[in-house]
Formats: sequence, structure tokens, C-alpha cells
Amino acid sequence: MKRTTRIIFSLILVLIFSCSAFGKVEDFGSFTVEVPEGWTGRRISENSVIITRDEGRGFFSVTSYPKDDRTLKEVVEQIIESFTFVDYQDITEPVLVEDSVYVFEMKDSKGVGSVVAVGEDEKIFLSSVMTGIDDYPEDFELMLSSIEDK
Repeated sequence: MKRTTRIIFSLILVLIFSCSAFGKVEDFGSFTVEVPEGWTGRRISENSVIITRDEGRGFFSVTSYPKDDRTLKEVVEQIIESFTFVDYQDITEPVLVEDSVYVFEMKDSKGVGSVVAVGEDEKIFLSSVMTGIDDYPEDFELMLSSIEDK
């Protein structure tokens, strides 16, 4: 199993039990996220935000989609298809890590790896792209655990 996949599994387990990093809760319109110190967030659309650190070396994006008649697996497949159009490669097979969360990995054209988590609740589908997860595991843990739909 790849190192980043093990890290994301570890993050999910840690999220269940605690959260150790601290940040400021920021309102991005359709949801809030606790943004750790040193990170800067900006809303790019009504349902999407990008949070970065160190000139993009740390990258966290969150996009929400209203629930419709698609299954979570269908949403994951459509998200993967959209990444192939923007030059991502080496996309791994999505793994169901919880009842409602799929995780997969990918690389951009420069070989920079990212982890993608796609989940759902009663009202929305939510996708998150994380780059630099090996460098900032506690920050990603905080941001993932703090996402609140409004």
C-alpha cells in the first residue's frame, strides 16, 4: 500500500478519536472549515474553496455538490473522469474506507501527488483534494474533520 494511502487511512482513524491542531473557523458560503495557522483560504465559487500554504506546496480544496439521484460511487467515477481532462495521471482505483467515503490518489503532469477523498451525508456530496499531505498531516486532519455544511 502506498505511503499516502496509509496516511489517509490513519487520518480517518485519528479523526474518529480526536483533533490536535487548532485554527480559525472560516465561513466560505455553503460550508465552514477550520483553517490552520499559516494557511490562506479563498472561495472560488459558491460551492468550492481552495486553502493553500507555502506557495501551494500545501493544497486543500473542498467542493460540495447537492445530493441527487446518483450514488456515491457514480459521483466518484465522474470526479475521476473530470481529473483526466485536466492532465492528471496515475489515478488509482478508489477505495471505500468508510461507509460513505472513497479515497484515491493521482499525480499531476509534473509528478506531484495528491490524495482525493469523496464522501456524502444526507444533503450533499463533498470532495476534497489534498497535496502535501506528508508534510502537513495534522493540518489536513483538522481541515477534514472541521468541514461543516450550512
